[in-house]
Amino acid sequence: MKLYWITKLGPKWQVVIPQEAREDLGLSFWDRVVIFSPSDKWIVIAPAEEIKKQLKHFSGLFGLTDDED
Repeated sequence: MKLYWITKLGPKWQVVIPQEAREDLGLSFWDRVVIFSPSDKWIVIAPAEEIKKQLKHFSGLFGLTDDED
């Protein structure tokens, strides 16, 4: 795990993702990100494509596919 920076919420509730984090994650303007909370005290921001790839990987591990009902 890597701590990039501590940032603030803006007046429109926006969060700035530091440049180093954007570069490391390969994020560009208008890329989709997923924001989720694994606990009631913190959040995680991740590239949507990476989440999609990981979900596909895990569904394959458990024998689940998009073709199943």
